[in-house]
Amino acid sequence: MRKAVKRFVYLILALFCALSTTAPAVAETDFEGNEDYYYKMCAASDLTAAEIATCKEFMNYVAKDQNDLQSQLDEINAQIAEAKKEISKYVGQIATLQKEVDELNVQIEELNVQIETLTAEIESLTIQITEKQNQIDELRNRVNQRMIDAQPTMRMNQYLDFIMGSKTFEELLRRITGMDTLMEYDEAQRIELKSLMDSLEADKKNLEASKVLLDEAKEEVVAKRNQVLVQKQYIESLKQHWLEQEQELIAQGNQIAGDLNALKDKLNEIGDAINEIPPSAGWTKPISSGARYTAGTWAYPSGGIHLGMDLAADAKTPIKAAGNGIVITSVNGCPTYSFGLGDMCGSQYGGTAGGGNQIIMLTRVDGTLYAVKYLHLAKDTLVSVGTQVSAGDKLAEIGSSGNSSGRHVHVEIYRLGTMSMQSYLNSWNGNLSFGCGWGSSALKTRCSVKGSAPCRERPEDFFGY
Repeated sequence: MRKAVKRFVYLILALFCALSTTAPAVAETDFEGNEDYYYKMCAASDLTAAEIATCKEFMNYVAKDQNDLQSQLDEINAQIAEAKKEISKYVGQIATLQKEVDELNVQIEELNVQIETLTAEIESLTIQITEKQNQIDELRNRVNQRMIDAQPTMRMNQYLDFIMGSKTFEELLRRITGMDTLMEYDEAQRIELKSLMDSLEADKKNLEASKVLLDEAKEEVVAKRNQVLVQKQYIESLKQHWLEQEQELIAQGNQIAGDLNALKDKLNEIGDAINEIPPSAGWTKPISSGARYTAGTWAYPSGGIHLGMDLAADAKTPIKAAGNGIVITSVNGCPTYSFGLGDMCGSQYGGTAGGGNQIIMLTRVDGTLYAVKYLHLAKDTLVSVGTQVSAGDKLAEIGSSGNSSGRHVHVEIYRLGTMSMQSYLNSWNGNLSFGCGWGSSALKTRCSVKGSAPCRERPEDFFGY
């Protein structure tokens, strides 16, 4: 039964090799003998593009002995093609699939503990069996020698001669008692020998049973590891197709919701103060220390357009103002921890769709006006619209709100021109891409391509990542 299950898992592994939009490359990595390392690597989260490619090769390696898969591969390809048509419906499965992966990893760890315990038990039993065998050999030798030594007196008349040779009644009793004691000692030796032999047989049976359990646990680990590989590849496939369409979905909610005029009136009330905000001499990093750079601007590691950079950090990490300026958008209605990819929270509260809790600020650096956008922030940590900030001031705390699968901040920078903040706000129509578009069209408005404002800048060039 276990072998049939194992064959089925290998079959499924091969089927899911079709999840890639391109045919898997011929494996060049030497996986043989390093399976444990690659199983562990491929079970991890937030894989790089290179690691994802390696894991696909590893799946191909694990499933290399499977044949006659074409009909099954055609079926899987049809399912993936269907998912791509309505990816927003399928992307909700990612959280469920990841939960299953996490549970499988817990089960694998428990099995590994069981394997360690059984291995130690087998080693202990092996030592115990050796020691008992030595005791048995030694005792058997003593019993055999005693029997050899007793041969001359084994005949009844010799026993009688020995006993009747007593000169007194007291000596007769001593001789009879001595014979009884000697016979009792011999019997005790035989009983001890049998007990040791019985114990040895029991230990051998326990050893064999432990070995069977160990083999079963190892087989189960392999099966569950393969299930993890299947789930992870399916998750990566869904993520990839989602990211390919993400910007088009975000573009559907790229305009300030609610009363833009009311927002402008609020900012106009502090118009003089806005004009008095001093320019910044340089740029301040969104996270001063402890940030992990997880995704770059223009493209995700695994594919799909990505119009900003992602920085991951621990909970409560403060997000800093990039320069002296004013907050023009502050969205605070989304849960700090989202439902994962596909959660488009943000637009209903006046921000970018999928951006979760977010802040957009204007800042002037070296004579140029910029808009800086911070997404996926923690709820109830944001400063409000109209707040004047200095470079390095806390704007909010890191979160995972909106279209997010983990705690991080997404940062975008827009070059707006050389006009004043007040002048720009007077003409601003509430467009949250600041006239730079979304998706593939946004790539054409990169400052390195377009050359003139408004255009999208690469945040890494300003913050040094």
